Amino acid sequence: MPIRPLSSPSHDRLHTPKQEPVSGSVSSPSNKIRHSSSKHKKQLQHDKRSSSKVSAGAEESDNVTAALTWKEQLGQILAILVVATLVYYSTSVTIQWLQEASKPFCDDKESPQVMVSGDCIPCPENGQCRNGRLQCLPGFRRHGRSCVPDKEVDRNAQELASFLQTKVCQISGRSLCDGLGTTWVMEDELWDTATDINMGMDESMLSLVREKAVDLVQATLLIRTNPLHGSREFMCPIELAQRYKPFMCRIKEAIRSHLLVLFSLGSMAVLVASFVHRYLRRKRLLARAEQLYLQVCEVLGERSMGSSDEAKWVVASRLRDHLLLPSERKLKTLWKEVELMVQEDSRIDQYQKMVKGESRIVWEWQVEGALHTRTFKGHSQQRPGPTVTK
Repeated sequence: MPIRPLSSPSHDRLHTPKQEPVSGSVSSPSNKIRHSSSKHKKQLQHDKRSSSKVSAGAEESDNVTAALTWKEQLGQILAILVVATLVYYSTSVTIQWLQEASKPFCDDKESPQVMVSGDCIPCPENGQCRNGRLQCLPGFRRHGRSCVPDKEVDRNAQELASFLQTKVCQISGRSLCDGLGTTWVMEDELWDTATDINMGMDESMLSLVREKAVDLVQATLLIRTNPLHGSREFMCPIELAQRYKPFMCRIKEAIRSHLLVLFSLGSMAVLVASFVHRYLRRKRLLARAEQLYLQVCEVLGERSMGSSDEAKWVVASRLRDHLLLPSERKLKTLWKEVELMVQEDSRIDQYQKMVKGESRIVWEWQVEGALHTRTFKGHSQQRPGPTVTK
């Protein structure tokens, strides 16, 4: 077997071919050393940068702190103290409230030592406490840990008191009008009529409302207890009952108290009305008499201008019946006024004449020419003064 010559390390290094590193293959120790040294350098550089930033921030904060004056620093300290005090106070109040809210109410039968000890809350006024619970008396409602008056009860009591006063005083007012004076009204009679106010209340609440209403009317009404049946009775004072009298009763009283004055005024009114009525009636009578007088003058004037065979005169009574309406023939004063106007007229002659064997009064026109008429709205209106024809 041939002997192989030994090669030296230097010879191996010279002749050994260089092998390129392959990705994924195990790196050599020299490569690992170089990689770790590069990482160490990068870490040192990063630490230097971080330390430089921290030192810069510290220097900046020192500069800001140095820029604040001592007054500003004192204000910041005071603000911090105030905030801390408020937080402490609110926390302590909340804890105390929670502790008080968890406490029960002291029973009515508890001893004063238990109430003073603070283990329970004393029962408030107008309330009843049983087994640590509060229940307000009728007429009161719970408000927090106390019992306050119920506004609904007060309102109902006010309405009932007003009803009591009005009802009692109306009864007394009617009694005064009848001359009986004021009367006492029984309590049960009043409660029976107050049905509208009693609606929606239980017996205990209704009793409380009635008692409060009675307390309210004590200042205005008279109250007594009937010894026979023990119930209360109410009466309105005379001065107050006068204002509750019925309207017709007040009118009668006013008439009785002012009867003489009213009689005088009524008499004067009747006299004035009678005078006015007579004046207007006389005025209408004269106006109608004047109208009839003109018609008489017209008839007599036309008769005077008639033919020669026709009589120139006219019987006064026949002319009256011809001109008057049937309803006017009963008014004797009307034709008397016409006769007076005819007698005062110088153009008309009036004399006695025998007509068919009877003596009659006749009228005759003595002036030539007849009266001219004017027509107004369907009936004739005459004006005095005939036109004379030449």
